[in-house]
Amino acid sequence: MNAVSPRRHTFRKSERLNGRKAIEQLVASGKNIIISPFKLMWIPILLPTDSPAQIAFSVPKRNFKKAVDRNRMKRLMRESYRKNKSDIYTLLSDRKMQCALLLHYSGKTQLTFQEADEKIKQILLRFAKDLQTHS
Repeated sequence: MNAVSPRRHTFRKSERLNGRKAIEQLVASGKNIIISPFKLMWIPILLPTDSPAQIAFSVPKRNFKKAVDRNRMKRLMRESYRKNKSDIYTLLSDRKMQCALLLHYSGKTQLTFQEADEKIKQILLRFAKDLQTHS
């Protein structure tokens, strides 16, 4: 399967980070970018797909007791990432890098899509800057 074209806003199964080992490695030795209430953990890693990045989303049960609320927040995060990932993908593809990402929401209240989208745009911009200095 080919890498996702940067013009199409899709979020395929091959772009989802799954597997306990990869997530544990990411949490243990990954770099952090924090723009409250979001935290992006990332690590350059060789992925089993040809996708430039794989991402997982996390919302703690401690802050949202109901699964409905956690799932809604994760859905908002996925949608915002899907719309704003193209710059990251082109940057990673140009550098021939692959990264594992984890986007964690630590707020205690539900955000609107506009609020979440703005914060995720900021965190992805900071990630792009970190990538440029990293390589």
